[in-house]
Amino acid sequence: MMLDTGFRKDHSAFAHADLVAERDFVFADGNVQNESEDDPGQHRHGTGCWAVAGGNDPGNIVGPGYGAPFYLAKTEDIRSETQAEEDFYVAALEWADSAGVRVTSASLSYVCFDNGACWDAPERDGDTAVITRALDIAAARGILCVNAAGNYGEGVNTLGTPADADSMVAVGAVDSNNQIAWFSSRGPTADGRIKPEVVARGVDTWWADAEDPEAYGTANGTSLSTPLIGGASALLFEAHPEWGPMDLRAALMATADRHGSPDNAYGHGRANVLAALQSAPLLYPYPFSLLAPADGAALNTLSPAFTWRATHDGDSGAAVTYRVSLREAGPGGGFPLLISAGSDTTLSLVSALAPETTYRWEVIAEDAVNHRRISRQTWSFTTPAISSLPGTSPTRRAELLVQPNPFDGRLRALFALKSGETPETARWSLLDAGGRRLAGGELIGNGGVYALDWSIGAAGHEPLPGGVYYLEMEAGKTGMRRTVLHLPRGAGR
Repeated sequence: MMLDTGFRKDHSAFAHADLVAERDFVFADGNVQNESEDDPGQHRHGTGCWAVAGGNDPGNIVGPGYGAPFYLAKTEDIRSETQAEEDFYVAALEWADSAGVRVTSASLSYVCFDNGACWDAPERDGDTAVITRALDIAAARGILCVNAAGNYGEGVNTLGTPADADSMVAVGAVDSNNQIAWFSSRGPTADGRIKPEVVARGVDTWWADAEDPEAYGTANGTSLSTPLIGGASALLFEAHPEWGPMDLRAALMATADRHGSPDNAYGHGRANVLAALQSAPLLYPYPFSLLAPADGAALNTLSPAFTWRATHDGDSGAAVTYRVSLREAGPGGGFPLLISAGSDTTLSLVSALAPETTYRWEVIAEDAVNHRRISRQTWSFTTPAISSLPGTSPTRRAELLVQPNPFDGRLRALFALKSGETPETARWSLLDAGGRRLAGGELIGNGGVYALDWSIGAAGHEPLPGGVYYLEMEAGKTGMRRTVLHLPRGAGR
């Protein structure tokens, strides 16, 4: 989750972003891009920081966390500096917790406010400021919070809140020669702890410029070094899902380039993400990638074959087993269909998918003791219309199409016969895995095409347990088709 001033979502840096959800805590709505009430520059800072963390526009910018699912939280109002922004930050952390977010990146810092109130140096002790305490709670709930150390320069305890928290990663800034930036805030905290935890490049750092959807440029500040560590932390959690936030924090500090002699300018030094990744054995299957169908592919078949790269158990090197997870794209996609592929890295569907439908797919690898890892990507593809299938049309070959599958207790199917066969009715049956007929009836046809729309509840049928079922349709001399149905547990009621 990015917490910032707002985000220009139509910037080219985010053309391929996996944006899960967004929330504007300033105006209490669901749009984090500039609105009429905003200052024209409101979303500039957040746009740049998001691009540094996870932008993906090859040739212009590729952030370390570019493949991660993102939540966007607009918590900062640049028209003023008030304590309400701290409350927005805390509310965003609560949202992160409810959504299962593992990393937050916030290039925000608070010391004094427009009404004259300040968090004085003795109060920057890790236990006083409201957002500092909120970060500790977030860490206890499994969230790694990464936050800018601040741009208040040299001195003793020039940190802004919540960088003084003791269970998060405060990030300072260095230049391309690994020299500390003059503006980078220093520790120690009021209770004597070394700060920041680590540093990263925050001088002339490349970012997306929200002035134009194709613009890029450079910027300075711990605001820029922070999303580099935020995005890198997503990579580390991908490699080590067994880690909690304090494990990841410790790995970053223990492998940074000044870990042997930390100080209050550099902290433990410039982060070395590869060294942090390799600081502990990979216990789960190694990360792996999808191959085909390509993301966004338009298929010429309703029964595609899926392929992906092999992975191995990171502890023993043993092979793992795979399942393809398939669901319709969009909010109405329903439960995923999980299809076992065993130890193979390819799977060919036996039954047909719905025509003219966009699906999302990913692969789950599982080792012998049930440690799981999901493929790096979640890709989409679109199935063709029946009429566009090579050598077929809705009335040239018998076809049975069901949508959605898995189903939720309501069956919707289309049965089309071969050309020339147009009997008035077709027969349908719903069978359990043992072949027992549970429901059925007759359908009136239209030119050899029969539509089924049947609901368990509307038919007065008893609830069905989750599992595998078969839909069978028959009409004419040769028109019989059977397809496998999947009913998730608790859905058929």
